[in-house]
Amino acid sequence: MKDDILGTLAHVAVLEKAKVLTVPEGARLREALATLYGEAGSFVLDPDLEDVHMNVEQWLTDRVGELGKKVHTGRSRNDQVALDLRLWARRQCVALALEVHHLAGNLLALAEEHRGR
Repeated sequence: MKDDILGTLAHVAVLEKAKVLTVPEGARLREALATLYGEAGSFVLDPDLEDVHMNVEQWLTDRVGELGKKVHTGRSRNDQVALDLRLWARRQCVALALEVHHLAGNLLALAEEHRGR
């Protein structure tokens, strides 16, 4: 869910730059998305809304009115899925790299402890 929110935040910036959104509209959407990001861990997806993308759009629309529907402008569901997957994969790669680094440190410490045996 957080990946979709981050992608939507980036898309809001693009829509603002393209003048599809005004600066105040962009600010309002960013503020709402920041709130949703903070609540993402406890957010319960509504299965009637099809997917995470529609859940985010509906949540926004409930908070900021019709403005929330503008986040879908110029972006396909395939674009959203591809971006969410890339963000998730990047986050997982970083987490895995940190775990490998931690493991290497532990192995090095163990080797130092048993040096010369």
